[in-house]
Amino acid sequence: MGGLRIHVLGPLRVVRADGSVVEPHEWRTAKTMDLVRILALADGQPTSVTTLVERLWPDVPYDRARVSLRTAASQARRTIGVPCVRRHHDGLALEDAWVDVREFRRACRAVRSAWETGDADRALAAAEVAQDLWRGSFVASDQDSGWATSEREALDTERRRMLCEAAECAESVARYDLAVELARHALVMDASAERAYRTIMRAHAALGEVGTALLVFERCRHYLTENLGATPSPQTRMLHLQLLRHGAAES
Repeated sequence: MGGLRIHVLGPLRVVRADGSVVEPHEWRTAKTMDLVRILALADGQPTSVTTLVERLWPDVPYDRARVSLRTAASQARRTIGVPCVRRHHDGLALEDAWVDVREFRRACRAVRSAWETGDADRALAAAEVAQDLWRGSFVASDQDSGWATSEREALDTERRRMLCEAAECAESVARYDLAVELARHALVMDASAERAYRTIMRAHAALGEVGTALLVFERCRHYLTENLGATPSPQTRMLHLQLLRHGAAES
């Protein structure tokens, strides 16, 4: 038992206060699901009616779209079973609900704050919270719409940055295996993330695995060349040169 819980990282999942889960067929329409997603992303702040109708019914006359919005809001309340979608002046807000993306963003901010102050333990604890909350990238019924694409890219970017910061914190306290693991998660999201490659290279070198670190550079270089027509940044090339010198000194 507990309060209403709404998950929008990954597929939409709504858990009522009594513990029952809203099944997909209960939503009736995809627009109702996307309405809940949009309001959940707003962090408790009202979203204007104009914004909602432009996102959900961009090709429908405004007056008809407002009627559709009222219907979708009413359906969301009935489906969830509590009046969590509430009117505020000329907008709607999601209230009295725990929302995963709000907690995820809070954890990411905590990682950044701790990374900036060099508090590795606090950063890694917050990163663990963020990772536990991440069930996947944001998805919407209208997956290719402008608003859904924008929200998904923003959240993916936030997670990637958080992972890189946490990986650097792990490296700073000699938790090299964890640093590699976190940086690899960042590379799954963006295989061109040189910051993550550099962390992995440094971590392997610190473990005495210079050869592996050099192979990581080659993977980075190959990906950038083959997929982006680019070369590694001066910072990455400098690290590579340092590793070559280190390896030569040990020979």
